[in-house]
Amino acid sequence: MALLGALSPMWIYAAYELQRTWRQRCEEVIKLADSGGLDFKAGHLERDLGYRHYDRELRAEQLRDAQQRPELVAQMRIDLRRTEIGFTTLEFIRVALAKHEVSKKGSKKPPIAFAPGMARRNQYCGSLEYEMSYGGTIIGTVTRRDIAETIRFIPETENPSDEALASFRAYMNPPDIDPFARG
Repeated sequence: MALLGALSPMWIYAAYELQRTWRQRCEEVIKLADSGGLDFKAGHLERDLGYRHYDRELRAEQLRDAQQRPELVAQMRIDLRRTEIGFTTLEFIRVALAKHEVSKKGSKKPPIAFAPGMARRNQYCGSLEYEMSYGGTIIGTVTRRDIAETIRFIPETENPSDEALASFRAYMNPPDIDPFARG
């Protein structure tokens, strides 16, 4: 159990960083495509530095591909929607584990996580199960196995409707309620 408790957070951090980087790159390509800046950015990355920078060359090539094949940008838009629910859940757990805070977009003072490192072994799959809490509200639980399955099924995940995404966003961002407030 101690090994599972040590390795699961590290796995969650790695999975989060991989998806965060991929999503960030997609968002950058979409923004550049919308503004007409793909060619300019690719040219900037291709300029001579006096040495060979393989990652800059690769990124420029990716931008040129997106410029020549607009269907790639359209697919990125869909893929970002398809991965939003799984990524947001992963981000919620990762922020709670790493920062002891609740992941809240646009908040300058994110709430303190209720039990950020607390996990228990799930009785059905044996994976660690993390509580997703927001203030005094437990909004759900997620296992490390759930996260892995969500990632594994990305290729088959359907594009969620606008209503499904709005409902999920509301679920993940419940209203601030003080159970001890008068009235």
